[in-house]
Amino acid sequence: MRRRPPEEAVAAHAEALRTWRTLELPFDHALTVADAVSVLDPALLPAGAVDDAHAYLQRIGAGPVLARLDRATADRSTAAQA
Repeated sequence: MRRRPPEEAVAAHAEALRTWRTLELPFDHALTVADAVSVLDPALLPAGAVDDAHAYLQRIGAGPVLARLDRATADRSTAAQA
């Protein structure tokens, strides 16, 4: 499997997020955000994507996915500060 350059990964995730919004599939959107922040800088995602995903996951009580999102954003924040 070929490794994608970061800009391709950003574009692919952004397209997936647009699709989930268009189809009104907030859980899929939140899962994609959780996956994206585990490999990308959250600042590269569309504005508000992480906050929207966090709020949705909290509202539906999706603890394990919420924990994964929180862990990934904390890991990225810690890495950026180092």
